This record gives sequence, C-alpha cells and structure tokens, in this order.
Amino acid sequence: RPTLPPYMTPIEPQVGKFYNSPVALGAGAGSVLSVTFAALGCKLNTWTYRWMAAWSKWD
Repeated sequence: RPTLPPYMTPIEPQVGKFYNSPVALGAGAGSVLSVTFAALGCKLNTWTYRWMAAWSKWD
C-alpha cells in the first residue's frame, strides 16, 4: 500500500470502497439521475400549470 499524504488518508478508503462496489456506484448514479429528473419535472410542472391556468380562462 503506497504511503499517502495525511490529507489523502481519510478519503482513500471511502473512494476505494465506493469504486469497488457496483451497488454504491449505481446508488450514486441513481441519486444524480433522480435529482436531475426532479428538477426537470418541477420545471415541467410549473410550465404545465401555467399553460393550464392560461387555458382555464376559456372554460
């Protein structure tokens, strides 16, 4: 095991565990995707609500 600088030591085992575990990798990718889809869905929802509110004047 190569010697690391002191500031690298606490990060290295976590990074190794993260990259060696496909479950953790998939969870990280899934959380990024869900956050992205949540932001896009929020934007889409506000757009559709405005669109429906504008067209509800004709009802």
